[in-house]
Amino acid sequence: MCSRTVGSDTWLLRNLKGARISDRVLLNIIRYSYLALRVLLRIVFGRKNRNILIAKRGINFSNFLYKSVEVLRLNNYLFIVFEEPNLDYKFCSKITRKIKNYLILDVYMSMTRHEQEILLLFNPKIGDTVVDIGAAFGRYTLHGSKRVGAKGRVISIEPDYQTFSLLNRNISINNLGNVKSLQIAAYSKKVNLKLYSNYTVIPDRAGMYIHEFQLVKGDTLDNILEEEGVKDVKWLKIDVDGAEVEVLKGAFKTLSQNDLMLFIETHGELLYHEVVQIISLFNFTIQFERSHDNGTIFVACKRSLTKIADRL
Repeated sequence: MCSRTVGSDTWLLRNLKGARISDRVLLNIIRYSYLALRVLLRIVFGRKNRNILIAKRGINFSNFLYKSVEVLRLNNYLFIVFEEPNLDYKFCSKITRKIKNYLILDVYMSMTRHEQEILLLFNPKIGDTVVDIGAAFGRYTLHGSKRVGAKGRVISIEPDYQTFSLLNRNISINNLGNVKSLQIAAYSKKVNLKLYSNYTVIPDRAGMYIHEFQLVKGDTLDNILEEEGVKDVKWLKIDVDGAEVEVLKGAFKTLSQNDLMLFIETHGELLYHEVVQIISLFNFTIQFERSHDNGTIFVACKRSLTKIADRL
């Protein structure tokens, strides 16, 4: 990987900006301590031998940063802030190696590169209502919020408590007053669920993580939206790591009463066919499909109440 590419030490050094004043102070101390260490090693060993030593011992900035945070016990305190290069929002990343999928590069790629071609199709208009199920760090939530404006509304649903906390931080740093975040799992019924550490509520998909879970509240999307007073949903995005059929089973009212665009990621061929079977009952027309190497199939489809009425 080129030293200037995303994820490299040079990239991280240049983009290490703290989210708060305290973050900036501490991160600058870590940054300049690392640079001072490099200078000292060059003085002692010479440039060539220093570079060999750094490569052999793994004394790169990424490791130095993570190790410094661990030694100072700041895993849950320090936050880096980034700007999405193509869209108008900022987002935070923790500095930790202790949480699955929370490495700085993981968060950055999720918030800037993930589903780029799909996000081009996700274009709510001013005044629209967006529902983001499985919001994660908020890529669709932040983008949707900017597009719908003050007259629109975004309901952002994320059950994982660590992810929900970072989602709320991203909503806050962008000063988004049109987003309501909910820490709950959309499901086929009202029930308490085990959310496994690989982010699924489906036991058969937990695999080696079957003993690693948190208890979360679950409810149907219809119930959730009714409690929030949401009636006219225009955009619905679902990414729930294998629970997509359960979400749809709890969303019959939402699916049948709204003229909407549905964006859904299906996890495997079997789930894809089950999802297609369900949405066909509500007269959705598939407008876009994309298969990925990991077995997921993304589907974007539209339901038009006007066209349905014309056929009746």
